[in-house]
Amino acid sequence: MPGCVAGWDALRRKFGTKTFPELLASAIFYAENGFPLPEIGARSWISQALLNKPGYRETYMPGGVRPQLGDVFKNPALAESFRQVAAHGRDGYYKGRWPRTW
Repeated sequence: MPGCVAGWDALRRKFGTKTFPELLASAIFYAENGFPLPEIGARSWISQALLNKPGYRETYMPGGVRPQLGDVFKNPALAESFRQVAAHGRDGYYKGRWPRTW
């Protein structure tokens, strides 16, 4: 979402007490290592509107198969995007390398 990382940065600077590495550590961990897909996610996982967008199938339908309840979902590209923000702040996203996954 355009502006999202800039918004996070503005909020963090104005109201926060933690650094991006502290704030994003858990998100990086779960994007890299995965988490069991909950029921609501398993039911509403596939968006017909997004199926033909670049990278959607590869990210959200690994191996071309819709993940099921309890399947471990990983998103290493998102973990890398978060690592760039953690390491370089908002510029890690806006001036960093592509592809980004959000």
